[in-house]
Parts: sequence; structure tokens; C-alpha cells
Amino acid sequence: MTSKYLQQHQLNTLKKMGDILIPGDNSLPNFSSTGCLYQIDTVLQATHPDDVNALRKLLTVFSIIPKQLLNILLPGLLKLAKLPGVLGTPFRQFEFATKGLLMSLYYSGLSTDFNEYSSVHSKIGYQVTPPKPIDEPAKTKIQEDITLHQ
Repeated sequence: MTSKYLQQHQLNTLKKMGDILIPGDNSLPNFSSTGCLYQIDTVLQATHPDDVNALRKLLTVFSIIPKQLLNILLPGLLKLAKLPGVLGTPFRQFEFATKGLLMSLYYSGLSTDFNEYSSVHSKIGYQVTPPKPIDEPAKTKIQEDITLHQ
């Protein structure tokens, strides 16, 4: 997998983080098995360049942390988001950025068709049906007369 915004080690780190925060269970797949990470460029294309750069820096720092330590660190950082006021602000921003990105990818329904777990929507029974076109109301006699005279 390649990205025009992230390097391979950053993608691998994002995948690790996704599997830690969205490990899956008996009915739902884990983050990496959905294939949703293949859509990272779709999300980052609409992201402000400063935010993409901040994400790159965060992923680069986290890329040197072993997964076992990341398993402890990530949930710990997310718990710190519950601190009141200014103390919790940077941790809430971290939570919003990381979980927001990962959850958006996971539940987006966007993935590749490389395996049977390509859509979380089917696993949770979510189905989007496009709306039916609205029928035009019947024209009144006056409207028909106007149309004929034009």
C-alpha cells in the first residue's frame, strides 16, 4: 500500500494504532482487516496541510515505539483526555485527531475488496438505500393551460 501523504513507516504505525484502538471482536473485524486504510488519501486530501504535517510527525514519533509499549501508551493517553480543563486539552485534541481519523476510516464503508471483511457496514447490518425520486405533483387545469399556451 502506498500513500501520497504518508510514508510507509507512518502507514504501518497508523495500522498498528488502528488495531490497538479497534481490535475487533467475534462479530466485527479489526481495523487492518477491513482494508479501510487504503482510503487514507481520500481522507487526507480534504485535510488542512498543517494537520497532515502534524499527523506525519506524530506517526513518525510513534513509529519508533514497539507495539507492546504502544498497547499501553495509547489507552493511557486517551484516559488523560478525561482530565478537567486545561490539563486535559492536549489529550482531548490527541483523542479527537487519532480516534476521529481511525473511526472515520473504519465506519466509512470505504475499503478495498481484498477479503470478506471489506465492509463493516454489512457486519453491523447498516444499509444505505438511495432515496427514491420525488414524483412531480399532478398539474392543475390552470398549469396545463399555461403550458399549452407557451
